[in-house]
Formats: sequence, structure tokens, C-alpha cells
Amino acid sequence: MIEIVHPKWESFQLNLVEKAGDMSTFKTWEGVLDVPLYSYDELTEEYWNDIQNLLKKAQDRFMWNKLLEKNESETGHSMDSWKQAQVRPYGYGPTTSMRLKSIHHILTYHVLSERFLSEYNTIVEFGAGIGETAHAVMDMGFTGRYCILDLPVVKAIAKFYLQDHKNVVFLKGFPKVDKLLPEKLGKTLFISTWALSEVPLTYREEAANFVRDYRCDHLILFQKEFQEINNTSYFIDMWPFVTKSFYRIKQMHFHSSDGGNVYLVGKAT
Repeated sequence: MIEIVHPKWESFQLNLVEKAGDMSTFKTWEGVLDVPLYSYDELTEEYWNDIQNLLKKAQDRFMWNKLLEKNESETGHSMDSWKQAQVRPYGYGPTTSMRLKSIHHILTYHVLSERFLSEYNTIVEFGAGIGETAHAVMDMGFTGRYCILDLPVVKAIAKFYLQDHKNVVFLKGFPKVDKLLPEKLGKTLFISTWALSEVPLTYREEAANFVRDYRCDHLILFQKEFQEINNTSYFIDMWPFVTKSFYRIKQMHFHSSDGGNVYLVGKAT
């Protein structure tokens, strides 16, 4: 269950609750910015430059350009924070740092896997944060089921942010084959950007079993080091073995925190 978390995130939840405010401006909450679940400028230029490199390898450049033209939602902003968040990278825009980061995630998946998100019936995201990646996926026209697992206090924010998207489902735990959901998930993509590498190893077993049993393709972004956990050893050696999947990796050369950060794109066998 999602409640099994690293002690760091238990203290984070308490901090977020203590510093919560009016939900309509959650992107300005001190607790949200502390993590950060939201950032006004997180490697904006670096994400943009790498997006340009990825676009050279992408199929359907027109589709990706259309997505880049769609700004982040104003939901959760105050008037001042909305103005503060806006950037115009080299002629595109306006957009935001958070939107560029989310586009970088899904564009990286497309380039490494050579697959489009529209090929999937279901996307399951573990650790969706405020739901910005989900929002970007919806802006691409995804109409399948989008399932989210997250900490209760974070899930409440994502529910507010994604309330207009009726195909979003919030889960209490990983579904069991043919038991929790009323119908089969169909072709499924599992996404976890950093979150899975920040939970105890015992909890990862549940995620790995889900990916294996549903034969999910997957996009994982992990930091090489998190507290006392060696993530490189786990995701390169153990994860593909347990999930029975092939994988490709891409180093985030511009994101060097926590020993470096790596995308792992897996294909079910």
C-alpha cells in the first residue's frame, strides 16, 4: 500500500499539511514549494535544450509542437504566481518549467521506446505529484484510463488539479490481476518519475509484481542515490529480472543531483 513510505516522506506529509492553504492556489503553498512538488524554475533551459535534441529523433514532429504550444493549466496559481511561472523558451511559449519537465518525460519515453502514448489503453502513474505529467498527457488527447497512486495528502491535490478529466482514477494500492478493477487494464504503461526510487525496497516488490503480471511497458526515472538506498544496483540488475522486461536507459546529463538521474524505459516480454 502507498502508506509504506520512507521516513523522509512521512515528515514531508506532515510539513505539507501544516503549511497548506486555499486549494485554489496550491501552487503557491510553502509546503508544495519546499519539496518541490511545484517549481517556478527547475532547470528550465536544460530541459528545453534536451527537448530540442529529442525532437530531432521524434516521430510526428507536428504533434509534439502542438503539445509544446499548450501551456500549463492556471489551476492552482494566484495571479502573481502565474505571471512568475511563465517562460518563453526561444520563440515558443508561453509555457512553464513544470510543463517542460513533463514533456521531457513523455518525449523521452517516445524516443527510446518508439511508441506513442495513444497505443495504450491504460496508464498507471506511481507518484504523480500535482498531476502535471498527467495533465500534459491529457493535452496530447489521451482518452484511456489514467490511474494514479500517491500519498494521501498529495493525491488530494492531484484530484483537485485533474478534476475536469473524468478518465483519471485514483487507486489506493496496486491492482491485482482481474480483481480490483472491474475490467482488464488492456495494454498498460507504468510511469514513475523518481517516486519509485524513493520508497523502501519491500514496496518496490509490489510495483514490480504489478508490472510483471500486467505485462506493462514502463517509464522510470530514478536518482542513483537516495538516502541509504543504492538505486543503480536495483533498477539495472534487479528490476528487469523481476519484471521480465527488456530496457534502454538514458542518463540525464544535466541533472546531477543525488549521484545523477537516469531514465529507464522498459518493454514487457
